Amino acid sequence: MITRKFPTILTAWRGLIEELAYKTPPSRAVKWGVNACYPDMLQIEIEDILNDDQLETGLASFTKGRWSRFLRTYLRPDFPQWIEAAIARLKECAPRPYVESYSININETPPKLTQSRINYSGGGRRGHNHGSCLSSVQFRLYPKPRVILYSRACCIDKAGLLDLFLMHHLALRVGESIKKEKMPATWILSMGFISAITQVFYTYQFKLPTDTHLLHKAIARFAQQESYSKYGPVRRIRKRKEEFKNHGRVLKSVPVSELSLEF
Repeated sequence: MITRKFPTILTAWRGLIEELAYKTPPSRAVKWGVNACYPDMLQIEIEDILNDDQLETGLASFTKGRWSRFLRTYLRPDFPQWIEAAIARLKECAPRPYVESYSININETPPKLTQSRINYSGGGRRGHNHGSCLSSVQFRLYPKPRVILYSRACCIDKAGLLDLFLMHHLALRVGESIKKEKMPATWILSMGFISAITQVFYTYQFKLPTDTHLLHKAIARFAQQESYSKYGPVRRIRKRKEEFKNHGRVLKSVPVSELSLEF
């Protein structure tokens, strides 16, 4: 288990990405395709998950629509009501160190047989390979309030920001109920990785070098070769890069403070 500690959401997000991209020796990273992964599970401790650092969805190239899809994928519309009920239950159990846990939506599509192999992504609306990426959302009040999130697999430089936003908004609900202005969080990743496609935008946005990047060859291919421009993820990330170049931000980017758990 690799343990890292950070003061805020932003330092955690950027710290993990840039440690893997620039400080992890190639012999230690697990690489496949255009991705690179930490060699072991991650446990990230965040000192104050209530501090939103004035972040926006555009940092990970997202608009508000991606947040809504994220919620619908893993949660149900009763999630805010579950939070309130769970807080009430924990208050009744004080000072026992009980932990409330929300059941994540199960995979929506079963494995589908093809001529050559089993297609674990299913047909039609795609599921998640090898199980849901977001595994569990938890929180406790005693002996100290804490928000806990488990991710089976997480592309840190992309959906990882949404995981952190979810923890933040859960902590806001809990903090308001118990009058807390600061709250720690624990984020556990069974597989934390970054993608060269996403890094095309990330390195440009934060003015980071690519020649010393762990995925520098793949980043150069996706950023420069037009033959990849028809591939959806590359086309979208190039569009976000162009928006940032022309406007200094991703168009339709939304501050985390304007997001909601209601959907």
